Amino acid sequence: MIEVTCENCGKAFQRRHYQLAASKHHFCGQACYQEWKQLPSHNPHWRGGKTSLICKECGETFHLHPSEIAFGEGTYCSRKCHASARTRRTGPANNAWKGGKITLTCIDCGKVRQHDPCIVARLKQTSRCAGCDTRYRFSAEANRGPNNPQWNGGKVQRVCQSCGKLFHVKQNVVRAGGGLYCCIACRSMAWRGSGNPAWAGGYGQIPYGLAWPAIRNQVRARDNHTCQLCGIAEEEIDSELSVHHIRPFRESKDNSPENLICLCENHGGSGCHKHCEHHPEDCPVPRKHWLLTA
Repeated sequence: MIEVTCENCGKAFQRRHYQLAASKHHFCGQACYQEWKQLPSHNPHWRGGKTSLICKECGETFHLHPSEIAFGEGTYCSRKCHASARTRRTGPANNAWKGGKITLTCIDCGKVRQHDPCIVARLKQTSRCAGCDTRYRFSAEANRGPNNPQWNGGKVQRVCQSCGKLFHVKQNVVRAGGGLYCCIACRSMAWRGSGNPAWAGGYGQIPYGLAWPAIRNQVRARDNHTCQLCGIAEEEIDSELSVHHIRPFRESKDNSPENLICLCENHGGSGCHKHCEHHPEDCPVPRKHWLLTA
């Protein structure tokens, strides 16, 4: 412990060496620190206090912090003086001046009108006045069809490729590859099977042949619907047993009952079918017979 003196009250007190290295000033308590900090010269954030300024509108003296002056304030003492100065500064003398109103002429009636730049920026079109624009929009009905200068012939007649019915469709739809069917129902009928663009050949052949369902039921009946490895019955697991190929079908292509046996799937944490696939030596007869004679 090292003895030091409080910089505020002069009282002696003790501090540890790491406390002395962490701070330049030392105080005996929080109260002394707060009292010492109140002095402007002792505050680490002190920047000289408020600055006296003169309002350019009313001439009165006011005070602002240095941070407020750094943000561009300090010209006027209040919002009232600021608004009063802006009111007197019209035209180019105003900081928000954008050139004044813009003169526009209607292309239909020739009427001259003036608008602020902000209003002109929001207008969708400035070539017509309000009255002429309304009459122009309502008269657009007479410009439809062949009377429109941009007329390209209208809808074209097509024949539905599904039902053979005649129908009309827009030219841009035909250019995009559409216009083949008159309705969604006809398209759905045509897009079945090989007519679907996403057709991938349909369902493949049954992996074990067309007669596999009947052979599977025959083997299950032969084995009394009981797993030939653990002896559990279908009634106990409430599901059908799997019919396992003794010699793998991918090698033998043999679906004869002599090559098939009933095994259970996963139940209670064990599965005889999967176990025999990984450990063929544990498969019941005739699997062991096939291993010995293969």
